[in-house]
Amino acid sequence: MKKITFLNILLLLLCYSCDDFLEENPNKSGNDPILEVEQLDALLNSISLSKSAGSAWMATFFASDDSDIRPELYKIHTSLSTRVALGIWNKETYENLFSVGWESLWREMFRINTIIESAPKVNGNEVERKKVAAEAKFHRAFLHFLGVVEFCLHPSVDNGETPGIGYRDNTNGEADLSRKTVRYTIDKIIQDLTEAEVELQEIGLNNFDISTNWRITVPAVQAFRARVEMYIAKNQDDFDKAAAYADKALKGYNKMVNIATDPLFSVEEKEIVGSSKFWKELNFVKNGSNTGEYKECYFPYTVSMPSYYTEVCPVSESLYNLYSEKDLRKLKFIQNNYNYISVNGLPFDLTAEGIKDIDAHSFYRFNHGGIAFLIGPTVSEMHLIKAEAFARKGEAAKAISELRILRANRFEAEDISIVNNIGGTVADVKNERRRELPFVIRWYDLKRYNQYANEQITVTKKSFDDVYNTASSLKTYILEPQASAYALPIPEKEIRILGWKQNDYAGIVKQ
Repeated sequence: MKKITFLNILLLLLCYSCDDFLEENPNKSGNDPILEVEQLDALLNSISLSKSAGSAWMATFFASDDSDIRPELYKIHTSLSTRVALGIWNKETYENLFSVGWESLWREMFRINTIIESAPKVNGNEVERKKVAAEAKFHRAFLHFLGVVEFCLHPSVDNGETPGIGYRDNTNGEADLSRKTVRYTIDKIIQDLTEAEVELQEIGLNNFDISTNWRITVPAVQAFRARVEMYIAKNQDDFDKAAAYADKALKGYNKMVNIATDPLFSVEEKEIVGSSKFWKELNFVKNGSNTGEYKECYFPYTVSMPSYYTEVCPVSESLYNLYSEKDLRKLKFIQNNYNYISVNGLPFDLTAEGIKDIDAHSFYRFNHGGIAFLIGPTVSEMHLIKAEAFARKGEAAKAISELRILRANRFEAEDISIVNNIGGTVADVKNERRRELPFVIRWYDLKRYNQYANEQITVTKKSFDDVYNTASSLKTYILEPQASAYALPIPEKEIRILGWKQNDYAGIVKQ
């Protein structure tokens, strides 16, 4: 029988990349075989719950219609070139960035599969052995789903027979690593989530504890399953299935965060240096990481801005205009954040440079050593999933009820009339979903909306003909609803190693 040691794991991870591998060896000698369940528990604790370094997970935030870096801003802030290129779906830019994101995905997978394969064989309490294996299956499903959304077409395209990303479910270096189909990968994700839920229920891990939300319990599995089911939904039965999982998750944990009163989102008025003006800084900006403290979060998986992104994530007008003036998500997470404060060299009065006031602001809701995005499932997302299922079958009153639960925690108490002024149509739910989950879930939503009759979205942006030359002429860039570019390019190095066919990156019009 092949003997897996901590040294084996470390060496394999080093083969993938020079960073972000095991932060600390659970066994200090490094070469002892895995014999105890405590060793597997330590491996589970070492799985990274954050990604940065210019990975694919951040790139799609700029690619969606939630972000738009207008040419006027780009001219005075030329360091935005990478984000501008991502925003107009420049293939070469994606290819250059994605190797880190791709490698980190599979680097974690070996660690996860080691836990699953070793759990039945090690010494220790049976409950603990089942627990670490079930949690690892959740991690495996979660990471594969990230890959599916980024690198594959939607499973409705050609009935899911388009290329998938396979499924890495063992530590065998000679195992089949072919792409197979999207449907195959999705089916394996669902299988892992089903087994994780059942196994965690069998050992009684039904209660969710926010203080340890980085360890997996039944409500967390159900919440993520709701997201997966919503992504693949084709008909009302499918939407109802997603809503049923969301409801199960909410029955296990349903704490909402009132951003008007929660200390996590308190603000402090500060004077802008060199002016007589004041701005309100969100206190979490100076308090390190807050994603793990967010009490709506079932699973605190985070994507953070690499240092070269600075702290600029401009919002599009279409997103900005969806918020009412008293919506605290607009006031605290967009209007309070000024590009000219966080980025050295930007002129204070941006409007004097001939650009719009919206260009002065940047989206900033979470912090993890800089701008961060929480991509794990949340309580608010569960209410939105239920609302969409109700709206799609014409049960407007029930949809409204779900939306009001969310909105009551996004406005000041005296603005209850604004909270309640919401409809229950599919369009109403979509707009609220976009207000609540900008950037993080938008690429996922664009891909699924584009599969529904009369719901397709064409994304249009303006930028320069040569994205790296602001003196070149202006062009309009269009991402068509059925563009194959919704499956982002896989790094060429991986294509060569795995023998895969590269994604057909097309459907972008420049005119």
